[in-house]
Parts: sequence; structure tokens; C-alpha cells
Amino acid sequence: HFSLASSVATFPLPVITGIGHATNETVVELVAHSNKITPTEVAYFLLQHVHQFIQRVSDATTALMEIAQLMLEGENQMLGQLADRLSRRTTGLIAGHQYRLNRSGLVLEKELKSRNLHQLLKLSGFAEKLDVSLRMAFKRQEMILSGYSTSVVKSSPRLLVTAHQKMGGVEEKIRLLDPVNILKRGFSITFRNGKPIKSTVDLLTGDKIETQYYQGKTTSIIQELEP
Repeated sequence: HFSLASSVATFPLPVITGIGHATNETVVELVAHSNKITPTEVAYFLLQHVHQFIQRVSDATTALMEIAQLMLEGENQMLGQLADRLSRRTTGLIAGHQYRLNRSGLVLEKELKSRNLHQLLKLSGFAEKLDVSLRMAFKRQEMILSGYSTSVVKSSPRLLVTAHQKMGGVEEKIRLLDPVNILKRGFSITFRNGKPIKSTVDLLTGDKIETQYYQGKTTSIIQELEP
């Protein structure tokens, strides 16, 4: 069985033989990976190796879990240390910033108080100067008004006489220009439709006119006009 032995020898997977009850060793048994006496022994052989493989896998799994647990514990410890350092550092930074802010606030408060006091002093001085200036201005105005009052009192009689004289002259002019006084001097006023006539241009032939005298009036009809 050369072909069978060749196939067993070149097979990519291990071949285990268990022919059993053979008095002579065959070529197939020689080229096989393992040679067992009976098929039952082959089964025991396979079960033993499977059990060993499972045990190795279990041991590897346990070792891997232990290593992973140790790594996780180490990482957790490192993270805890980092968190603790970060917390302390953050607390220190916050405290430092708070201290600087408090100092800045105190400095700013002092500066504001100093500036406010300075401004109050300046405003107080300005108020005093303003009060003095206003008092002086009021005093000058009182003096000016007093001078005006004295001048008015002194000049009032003369002004009244002058005004009375002017009013007398105006009254005389009004009296002389009164139409009644004009009519007394021999003048007359001619009306057409109640309006005084200033020129013949305003008249037409046949117009009815009225002439007012100092005493009485006449009514006329225009028969002829001359420019």
C-alpha cells in the first residue's frame, strides 16, 4: 500500500493510526504522526491532548485575566495619583487666583476711595469758588441795578416833562388833521359810494357824488369831466 502510505506521509494534518491486533508493523504506521495499538487508545490519546489543550487555554485565560487585572489596578492607581495631583494643583491655582483677585480688589477699592476723596476735595473747592463768584456777580448786579434805579429816579421828572411835551405836539397835529377842523377852514370832501374822491380818474359821467361841508352836504350828478 505505497499510495496509502504516501498519502499519510504527505497529508498536511497529523495522522494517528490505531489499526489494532496487528502482529507486524505496517508502513502506514511508520510514516504516521502517532501509532497506537487500538482505536480505543487513539481516542484516549485525542481526549488527553484535547484536555491538555483546554487546560493550557484555561491557564492562559487565567494568566491573561490576572495580568489584565494587575494592569487595570496599576492604571487605576496611576489615574488616582494623577487625579489627586490635579486636584491639589487646581486647588492651589484657584487659591492663588483668588488671593490675587482679593488683593486686586483691595487695591482697586483703595484707589477708588482715594480718587473719590480727591474728586470730592476738588468739587468742594470748585463749589466754594463758584459760591464766591456768584456772590460777587450778584453784588455787581445789585450795584448796577441800584445805579439804574438812581438814574431812573433822577431822570424821571425830566423824561415825563419831555414826554408830555411830545404828546402835546402830537395832540395838536391830530387836532389840526381832524377832518372837522379841515372843513372849518373852508375845505370840503367829495365822496362816491361812501369813498373819498382823490382824482377825476375815479369818476364817470353820470356818477352820483356827495360833497361834505363843515355844515351840511350837497348831492351832484357828473355831467362833464375835465382832466
